[in-house]
Formats: sequence, C-alpha cells, structure tokens
Amino acid sequence: MTFSAFDIDDIYPEVGIDLYSLQAIMFDVANVPVSEYINEPESLFHGQTYQDRFAQGAVGERSAHLTLHQGILESVPEKLVARVLDGWEPEPVRVERIHVFDAPDFYCIVAKLEVTQNLAEGHNRLRLLPHIDCFPDYTPHVTLAYVQHDAEVAGRWTHALAPLAGRTFEVTGRYIPA
Repeated sequence: MTFSAFDIDDIYPEVGIDLYSLQAIMFDVANVPVSEYINEPESLFHGQTYQDRFAQGAVGERSAHLTLHQGILESVPEKLVARVLDGWEPEPVRVERIHVFDAPDFYCIVAKLEVTQNLAEGHNRLRLLPHIDCFPDYTPHVTLAYVQHDAEVAGRWTHALAPLAGRTFEVTGRYIPA
C-alpha cells in the first residue's frame, strides 16, 4: 500500500482539517455494467462508516466517474472550482488497464486511464486551489467497484474486467460528491 495522507490522518485535526470531508472533483462517464464481466455480489464491499461512505459495491454500474482531483478543502466554493477550470474542457479518456487501489478495509477496482495532456492540465489547474495532496501521485481513473480486502477477490475482478482496456469514455458533467 502506498503511503498517503490517510496513514497520518490524526495530524490534520490539529490544523482544523478533516481529511474525510475533502472534496473530490469528478466527472461523469458512461456507466459500466461490471456485473456482465463478473457476477460476484458476495465479494463486493459496502462501507458502513463515514470514512467509507463512497465505497458502495459496483459503483461503476450506477455512478461511474473520472476522478480529476481528490483533496480540495471543503471551504473552497464551487465558483472557485469553476473559475480555475474555466477554458478547460475534458476530452474523451481511454482505459490503459484495470488497476487496484489498496485501502485498509477494501480494494478499489479502477480503470486506470492513459495520462493525457488534457487530464494533466485539468488536474494541475485544480491543484491551484487550497488542497491536501492525499496521495503522492495522480492516477487518473474511473472507479468501477469496491471489493472485499482479499487479494484473490481483487485478482478475479481485475482479470474479469481486463477486456475494458482500450475502451474510450466520453466525459460529461462535473460533480462534487457530498
């Protein structure tokens, strides 16, 4: 597991920051029927805590999204997000491969996207806003599913979803989850 701000989340309250309230700037993409590739509902993870509230099983089927930036301070109003993105429009994205993010309680199965100049520019514009770099590197991705923290389960999901490599997604409306 890569070291991240979440490994030291106890230091942020001292400066008035709740890592779990940071904004993620995301864009909708077409939903992905992951259960057509693998039908293992028992292996899905459904978060029960505030921290895991977005980890809700096969999210790609009902709310597939491209994460452009994670970590914008919650005090940053939408109008400032719009201002730094003014003049930038997302372009279609292409899946490089299926990838796994390792979290303490689950694995997050994602479609890792090819890094393009357009994605990098959008991400870097958002970095101009007050933020915490929660993770050391930006990995553009479309979140597909949250599964049990079991390496064999993650391997099955990664293998089953591998045919998505090379798929292109149109990117549509921006949203910030609550």
